[in-house]
Amino acid sequence: MLRLLFALIQLIQPILVPVCFVLAWGLVFTCFWTIWSAIRDTVARAKQMHQIPCSKCRYFTNDY
Repeated sequence: MLRLLFALIQLIQPILVPVCFVLAWGLVFTCFWTIWSAIRDTVARAKQMHQIPCSKCRYFTNDY
């Protein structure tokens, strides 16, 4: 049983290295993409929050 497992690992090893390489870089890309999306959404929300009317506006109702 152990020889069969060893042979299987030896057979898969040349394929496993490129697959792990692609998966690792995919994980790094996904992390950066998530951080970038969070920053972009935060900036968009901040711009939206800063669009309140000015207090000296004639139509201002003191209700933000």
